[in-house]
Amino acid sequence: MPARWYGRLGGTDSHQKWRRREWVWSWTSFVTNIFESIRTWYTWLDAFLCYEIYCISPLVAYRRGEFQNWASRQGNLNAK
Repeated sequence: MPARWYGRLGGTDSHQKWRRREWVWSWTSFVTNIFESIRTWYTWLDAFLCYEIYCISPLVAYRRGEFQNWASRQGNLNAK
């Protein structure tokens, strides 16, 4: 908005500034929401994978006897 319009239009300039701020805020919050949702889903995925790798997989392997097979291939682990 040109400077010569400021006096003539009264509060319109402040309204324009508000609209511009509102647009910038909505745009930044939109982008922030995208990154927040990505971070949230990544956090859940990371937690799930850690649960799978460190909790479930060893139990499944133990039930299948894979750990016992590995231990027997190492020889007697309790030998002094």
